[in-house]
Amino acid sequence: MSGLVRALLIAAIVIVHAVVQALTVVGDPVPIASWGFAASVLLSVAALSVAGWAVVTLVWHARWRWQGLAWMLGTVILATALSILSPVLPPLAILVGLIVVPAVVAGGSPLDGFRTLRYHPVRHAFGLLGVLALVVVGWAAALVLGLFVTGFAAAVATWLVFGAFGALVLAGWRERPKHPVGSPRSAR
Repeated sequence: MSGLVRALLIAAIVIVHAVVQALTVVGDPVPIASWGFAASVLLSVAALSVAGWAVVTLVWHARWRWQGLAWMLGTVILATALSILSPVLPPLAILVGLIVVPAVVAGGSPLDGFRTLRYHPVRHAFGLLGVLALVVVGWAAALVLGLFVTGFAAAVATWLVFGAFGALVLAGWRERPKHPVGSPRSAR
């Protein structure tokens, strides 16, 4: 698959996901113990998990493995649970997911993502700080957007921003070194 086709597929996934997420908040649902709200939350988690898995798989040029979907679902559930505790905790789940999910999607174990950190720890630390900065910028953009645009359009625009940022982070993360400098595999 060519790079242009891959980029168009990623853009389509981000757009469809943004619309699905916006549909989950139509009517401004109130978080109460009801079947409708529970269905909305489940649809939101499922949509985010499937869209994230699809984008990671396309960015990594990988096969469609169910293990990647399972780890993406776990990351989304972890981020959701942490967001209930505190709004500053979900970025931790995002960082762990950024390390683990691509390794699983590429056919490795979850620990392979952490093993790559040992080869270039400073470069990876700056990469993780850059991801955190992008998360903060996205959060600020969502807040500003919420002041000027409301309703369905605001939800779509917010998820488009988050989707675009996510795709950019994954593309940049894919290019990080995975092997020691000077090893035959570092040229890949």
